Amino acid sequence: MERTRNRPIPRGLIQPWQAYAMGSVFCVFGLGLLALLGPAPALLSLFTVILYNGIYTLYWKRRLAFGAVPGAIPGAMPVVIGFSVNTPEVWRPECVYLFLVMFLWQMPHFWSLAIRFREDYELGGFPVLPVSVGVNRAMYHIGLYLFTYVGVALAAPWFLKSHVLYLLFVLPISLKVIWEFRKYYQNHERKAWLPFFLWTNLSLLIYLAVPVMDKWLNWMMHNYA
Repeated sequence: MERTRNRPIPRGLIQPWQAYAMGSVFCVFGLGLLALLGPAPALLSLFTVILYNGIYTLYWKRRLAFGAVPGAIPGAMPVVIGFSVNTPEVWRPECVYLFLVMFLWQMPHFWSLAIRFREDYELGGFPVLPVSVGVNRAMYHIGLYLFTYVGVALAAPWFLKSHVLYLLFVLPISLKVIWEFRKYYQNHERKAWLPFFLWTNLSLLIYLAVPVMDKWLNWMMHNYA
């Protein structure tokens, strides 16, 4: 693939076995550190490593047009792992919200990249959605997941306590992302691609940060009012 040919392995700077060795060392070391924090984060991390590096990378990504959907599960697990450090009760509404936001964001993020670099993925033999079903159909699925993603963010008050920052940041960025998708849908991978991609990424940061900041402000008001 043209866009990955300058990475260390294609350039011959390191051999595949060396990359496997480095990755294994990092995984073992990281799991050991997480085990010091508790069994829940360590077990969830082990599940994530197996799911992403094993099942997704070796099977789903190489064979499934919709491989990004189950592949988004390990992609969304970091917020669950972080949440589990404080409590093993990961089915709480706050954690479910964080997981859903990160899970749903990945489809618009990845499929817009796949449209932009469609030829690369096709030459690399990866049956990503734009290669398998075409750009127009892929755009439909991007919109489907994008509106669900924004909908979950707008439904944040049903998952957790939201205050003024929700109104100041979540509502405006949601409208902006939808507007950028409208322009992107009309132009596909041309000029509107990058603004949509960047605004979608920014929205993820806001959707994840605002609940934390809201909770911190509420704590400050409760303790110092």
